[in-house]
Amino acid sequence: MRAATKKRRRRAHKAALVPRLPIDSPWLTAKDAAAYLRRGQRFVRSEIAAGRLRAAIVGERREILTRREWCDAWVESRVMAMPFPARSRVG
Repeated sequence: MRAATKKRRRRAHKAALVPRLPIDSPWLTAKDAAAYLRRGQRFVRSEIAAGRLRAAIVGERREILTRREWCDAWVESRVMAMPFPARSRVG
């Protein structure tokens, strides 16, 4: 058996063991929030640790959960006005 096939099987097995939240759930794990925000998990965790992104720490494993609304509010708080240069008319 090729090494790539073994890795694929391990990943598929590992993914099957991790329970996923329903798609309609407003709660996101750090991994899901990173995908939603199109950022890395480390970036999301650092924003949460700095207090800029709201989150809840749940359970004995201290799992980080955030909500879509909180992610959207974080994005809106980071928006900066960008002036567009005036077009020059030629001809």
